[in-house]
Amino acid sequence: MSETPKFDFSRIRLGNGAGRFKASEIALPKNNVPDTVKASEIDKQKTDAADAVKASEVETQKTNAADTVKASEIETQKTDAADEVKTSEIETQKTDAADTVKASEVKTQKTNAADTVKASEVTTEKTNSGEQKNLTEAAKEIQELLAPLKATYPTNSDYEKQVFVNKFREEIRTNFRVQKLLTTGGMDLIKILCEPSDIPIEMGKKWLETAKLYQ
Repeated sequence: MSETPKFDFSRIRLGNGAGRFKASEIALPKNNVPDTVKASEIDKQKTDAADAVKASEVETQKTNAADTVKASEIETQKTDAADEVKTSEIETQKTDAADTVKASEVKTQKTNAADTVKASEVTTEKTNSGEQKNLTEAAKEIQELLAPLKATYPTNSDYEKQVFVNKFREEIRTNFRVQKLLTTGGMDLIKILCEPSDIPIEMGKKWLETAKLYQ
């Protein structure tokens, strides 16, 4: 509420029958209302500006935080992707290494199998060679016994051949050495013995049967 003006009557000058007041001498109160409103508006503007700045800063912080989160997610994705690639490479390397080991094992097995077959063939060849040598030696030894019989008992006819076979069977019954040679050599030795004298294999088989019987 505005203050009631007070007048200093001692300073009133009368002129022409009327009293006049000097404007400068009238003590009127200053009107502070517009200034107060103006100051309020300025404070409000400042407050609004401060709020706007604050809001802008908050938005900036949110944006920066969002950018940071986004950047972190991207880095995480890159890291995960790199880890996945690395894991894939490691698995591939393991698979390749396993395949290499497997191929090496297969190759080794093939080599070992080939070596085994080769060794078996060599052994078989040695065995066959040894057996052939034994057969040859056995046949030679028995033929030395057959020679005197053949001179006494010719083998021109089937009857003579039968007689020759029976005479040698008598030798087999009492000759342990011949028994052993015949049973060891088997039918292969019988074939070798029968061929020079043109003795049928069926007749020669009786020599082997007699050897087995008396051994």
